Amino acid sequence: MKQLLSILLALCMILSLLTVGVFAEPQRDTPEDGFYLIGSHNHWAAAELSEADRFHPSLGDASEFILETNLTQGQAFKVVRLENGAIATWYPDGPDNNYVVDADHAGPAVIYFRNTYHSDWAANGGFVWVGGKPAVEYVDENGETRTCTEYTTANYAGEAWSGWIVVNENTSFGGVSYDPVVNDFVGPRIQVSGDVCLILEDGKTLTALSGIHVTPGSSLTIYAQQSGTGTLIAGEADNYFFNGHAGLGGDSNEYSDGKLVINGGTIYAIGGDMGAGIGGGLDGSFGLITVNGGEIHATGAGDCGDGIGTGDSANECPDVVINGGEITAEGGGSGAGIGCYHDATLTINGGTITAVGGVSDGGVGAAGIGGNYVNRDAGAIVINGGNVYAKGGDGRNANRGGAGIGGASGGNGGRVTVNAGSVTAVGGEQGGAGIGPGARSFLFPMEPGEISTIEIHGGQITASAANAAGIGFYGTQNYTADPVVANVTLGWTEASDFIQSTSYAGSVSLTDDWAVEGSDEGFSAGAVENVAVLAGKKLIPAVPEPVDPIPDPNLRLFYSVSTEIEIVTQYSVIKSDVQNYASWYVEISKLDADGNPTETKRFGEGQEGAVEEVGAYVWSVNYVDVTAKEMGVPYRATLHAFEANGQEHYSKSVTKTVREDLLAVLTDTKSSDARRTLAADMLNYGAAAQAYFNDESDDEPPVNTNLSTEEQAAMDHYASTGEAPANLNNTGSVNVFCSTSIM
Repeated sequence: MKQLLSILLALCMILSLLTVGVFAEPQRDTPEDGFYLIGSHNHWAAAELSEADRFHPSLGDASEFILETNLTQGQAFKVVRLENGAIATWYPDGPDNNYVVDADHAGPAVIYFRNTYHSDWAANGGFVWVGGKPAVEYVDENGETRTCTEYTTANYAGEAWSGWIVVNENTSFGGVSYDPVVNDFVGPRIQVSGDVCLILEDGKTLTALSGIHVTPGSSLTIYAQQSGTGTLIAGEADNYFFNGHAGLGGDSNEYSDGKLVINGGTIYAIGGDMGAGIGGGLDGSFGLITVNGGEIHATGAGDCGDGIGTGDSANECPDVVINGGEITAEGGGSGAGIGCYHDATLTINGGTITAVGGVSDGGVGAAGIGGNYVNRDAGAIVINGGNVYAKGGDGRNANRGGAGIGGASGGNGGRVTVNAGSVTAVGGEQGGAGIGPGARSFLFPMEPGEISTIEIHGGQITASAANAAGIGFYGTQNYTADPVVANVTLGWTEASDFIQSTSYAGSVSLTDDWAVEGSDEGFSAGAVENVAVLAGKKLIPAVPEPVDPIPDPNLRLFYSVSTEIEIVTQYSVIKSDVQNYASWYVEISKLDADGNPTETKRFGEGQEGAVEEVGAYVWSVNYVDVTAKEMGVPYRATLHAFEANGQEHYSKSVTKTVREDLLAVLTDTKSSDARRTLAADMLNYGAAAQAYFNDESDDEPPVNTNLSTEEQAAMDHYASTGEAPANLNNTGSVNVFCSTSIM
């Protein structure tokens, strides 16, 4: 018995050891610190969290985390932050706010997480987004609303931006920190690599205190949303940690072909000391700046930092194209508001622009638009539209002012062309021209044999200067006594154009006749021998008063009937007949029995709606608005053309009826049998409508009667019926055709 008990005891000990040593659950490793998905799938227990539940940083966005997992319908979860194996924070915190998976999101899924509340993700509670990222709308350069679905949110942790970036929260970068490598305090500067597109969501602000660097060979395109209230702040005044760099553009000592496009948003760009607000840095360059829209405030810094352009000691200026937007550009020190010199070109096609040249500590003024003190000479400045105000920097010493548009102090005026727009140019005090050179200009040619020019072909121009020419050049070349006089030409395009300047200098020629507002005085086209006679006077186009409309045999309107697809009339206008007129159109009128218009419509204002063929514009016009009973009613077409002063010219009119057109088709041997049958049936249709609505009169017999022998033979051969159509009613409004057209 004792032996049996010993055996049983031994067996119990062995089983106990097996239970502890062989079948015991292995001890779990403590999960790493980080963010985890916790919920019904792991019993809401920190001890059951695993690597499969851990979020990982999003590529290119250190503030965003991603988890790829499988979700089941009805699954509830939250996100937690784990520290030392314990839950430190819940997202969101509190009870009754779990995320619950619906049928649309069950299955393989990507979960995005941010540890700060994210308004765009409010539908999911503000901290996570399940599935593909929400599409972000933006407005393109043409004003069209588009969407972006592949993007990262604005963040910068040392890696260059690439692809699409979205500013969907108020975000700031550029806090100063100590860098032991350079043994100094530095502020991180956002780097742009490749072709990068930045979307500024409405109401959100991105602040980059050390600016944004568009690296050589790269481009940055900025978009806004519908309200345009997204904001970018690039650069910070007196932030010496990015001295010499542009607020938005190139770095110092960098010759770059980078590109910047601004389509919208509110932009504040401030250059580091001696750098441009937008463009190039100190002793650097930049490639191309295009502004299509937005509200832009660009401020250069230190000596010679342009508002838009480049920095001090730069040898090249970017090309600048402004198509729209509201732009305020101010030079720092003796920097230009908008810099343009040497071989660079500034083109303004639209927008509202205010450009003010800076003044250095030594009292040297730069141009509002044109040269800065280091690069004094202006380049090519072309204004095709918009509202432009340009003010030169005031010189604080004798003869040191900058031009409103043209050169800085000591620089020539470049090549200025104004084709249209409203332009106000004010020279800086102490010798800056309104449009022309800066003070102390000796008119050095920009290239051998090249001389400064001002060409005004149109627009509303106001130019003024205190002690220099409002418009013009005069100086000496190479510090000799030999005078160098640049060319000024003044012309107009529209009757609303005008030019008013406090004074003129140089060789001035008028390309058109001018009158003087409020006076009987006028000036004929040609060279002006004494330019002083123009000073202060508001020159307006010498436009003759229009007289009664003039018949013009050189205006031709051609008419034909086409049966290619359906029976339509065609009108043709010869391009050479109208190319010298300011505007023109074709007018078609339905006439009553006395020949007076009862309905009139115009089409083809300019070239709209036309099919452009070689040498002509062609319109195809159906018979809509001509009812079945009105096939005998005449309609008249006339070409009207207008000079710039409003003087009207008109062509010989073409008067036809639907009946005539149908008979032309009926007897045209080139028409198909089907078309000729259609024409015959329509004539019978019209006659039936006349009888049905009692519309016959002595002077308007049925449209299928009074035919020539040829016409009657064709009617007899091709007509398929002479009965009234079944759809006639007592409204009298059955149309011949129901297709959309101009007539």
